[in-house]
Amino acid sequence: LPKSKVLANRRGDSIAGLTVGWMMIPQALAYANLIGVSPRHGLLSAFFSPVVYFLLGTCPQLSIGPEAIIAILTANSLDSNYPDADIDQRAAYATEITCLVGSFTLLLGLLRFGFLASIFSRTLLSAFINAVAIEIAIEQTDKFFGVDDPSVHSFDKFVLIWNNVSSINWMTVIFGFTALAFLLAVRFAKEKFPGLLWGWFKFMPDTLVVVVFYMMLTQFLRLDKKGIKILGRSAGGFAVPVVPFSEFPPSPALTSSALVIATVGVVESILTSKTFSAKHKYRASPNRELVALGMSNFVSSFFGVFPTFASLPRSGINDAAGARTTMSSFICALAVLLTIVALLPLFEFLPSVVMGAIIMNAALKL
Repeated sequence: LPKSKVLANRRGDSIAGLTVGWMMIPQALAYANLIGVSPRHGLLSAFFSPVVYFLLGTCPQLSIGPEAIIAILTANSLDSNYPDADIDQRAAYATEITCLVGSFTLLLGLLRFGFLASIFSRTLLSAFINAVAIEIAIEQTDKFFGVDDPSVHSFDKFVLIWNNVSSINWMTVIFGFTALAFLLAVRFAKEKFPGLLWGWFKFMPDTLVVVVFYMMLTQFLRLDKKGIKILGRSAGGFAVPVVPFSEFPPSPALTSSALVIATVGVVESILTSKTFSAKHKYRASPNRELVALGMSNFVSSFFGVFPTFASLPRSGINDAAGARTTMSSFICALAVLLTIVALLPLFEFLPSVVMGAIIMNAALKL
């Protein structure tokens, strides 16, 4: 990046990066919980991809990191193909999917197939995305009643809840539905009243507000001793770099899942980059974007992550907060890095049902 351009936009980029960073952190924790890997893996996913995109990306407003539909597809792939895998095995499989996703996307960029993204549209993918969103929303329902069972899936979740009515934890029910109601209300207010509080309301990191409030409430009242399930103590720090596929060899199941994830992620990301390049009247090369997105996933896959692509809602916040160079992605990554090395233990009392509410909210947006 030209030094003069970075310096001229340092204030807007810094505000945007920090705003998006504090929004991305609770999302990374929630999506890691959805995929069934440790919180550290979620934060590592939120750190490495913005750093690589900062170096290679062409759309300053794009926010690269954990994204709802990508996390949902990854979780579905692992649940379908490796239902008995433990948390470490799921992390290894997710990392291998990330490596394949990065390789496919990078290859498309190097072969100059960026035009393919113009052939597809979100409308063409909408039926598929909506079906996945409904499925993942159903998967979260048992968490809202405190009777979650990872071995039960789809509509059997409702049977599980019915058969365990006597075991329902009503404090969990209150936490889950009030958290979801707050997130939905804030989203509605941001869309209908963008000028609220002199325009500052739209920058409120609603997910972080929900996480901090319920986390503090649980810790101070020790509600974890009254049946509220929490994230628990989790080790921070960086993972030792590991070559993907060193633990498990490639499989047709992983390859087919990676192709689907790469297709959805590429279409979503390229369409998002086109939205902001048209708004700010600059040219974002689809081929260069594919290379940047591919490298973001490929490089990250050496550090135990899951696939990441652009998020339209976060990109919108990034733009509105003043991002004008990809330095905002680097500032965002620094906020995540601080959490990885120092702040992760503070999330010990984060209720599982609140993470479920975050995922449910994300699914309802799709």
